[in-house]
Amino acid sequence: MASVQSDMSRDIALAQQNASSVAVGLDGRTHKGDELAAALRALDPLTPVDGCDKFCRAVDGLAQPNSLTGILEVADLDGNVTRLFLKKVTAAAMAHKGWNDRRRSLLYARNELRIYREFPELAARGVGHPRVLRLTDGLSALDEERLGGDVGAEPPTEALSSCGVILWLEPVVGYSQLSPLAPKQAAVVLRAAARLHAATWEDAALLTRSADRLQHPGGSFALAIRNPAELDRIEQNWETFKRNFREAAPSGFFRAP
Repeated sequence: MASVQSDMSRDIALAQQNASSVAVGLDGRTHKGDELAAALRALDPLTPVDGCDKFCRAVDGLAQPNSLTGILEVADLDGNVTRLFLKKVTAAAMAHKGWNDRRRSLLYARNELRIYREFPELAARGVGHPRVLRLTDGLSALDEERLGGDVGAEPPTEALSSCGVILWLEPVVGYSQLSPLAPKQAAVVLRAAARLHAATWEDAALLTRSADRLQHPGGSFALAIRNPAELDRIEQNWETFKRNFREAAPSGFFRAP
């Protein structure tokens, strides 16, 4: 796992160099007043929005290899501060990666955006998620052919300069995620995954729509869209994984069949 972690640390460092703050939009400019007002009113229709574009700052930012998340504090003219949670995925922040890797991450972001936008029935069936306040879709520069199907040629730099997605969500207060997960948190994740599968169980129409609108069957596990370096290191990484978890694994867990 050490070798994988070192690669991830490098990716995170490069992403931090390239990423722009959640306080600015996909075009690199500060969020417009009407955008901020729409998100604030979605959180609470009674929230004052006058002058909301005068004070807007990002706090608690966290850069990951493929995304940037953070809290956006927005104040009205009377100094009342409202907090929003933003997740930002841009092609520019992944400029150090090859097109296949960037394309895959943009596909993941598109999937998340479409789940919120096009599958509202999941929430009604018990699939919980933070309240969605606003969705900024900057993937129009890349048509369906660019993002779907086989990996094609990399689009022009101009098409990727402001390409990405911003998810505006209600902040989740009072929770933290440990690494590694505590047993209780792991159980919460498993229950959430079970609810997601149960919500779509034998619903042929919904599953057909999701296969068409989200990702080709196989999704992120399809070898065609994986980073070739992952396959080159797969045996080495598996041996490292076994070493790291040997003490926690039941007897015979890693025994080859």
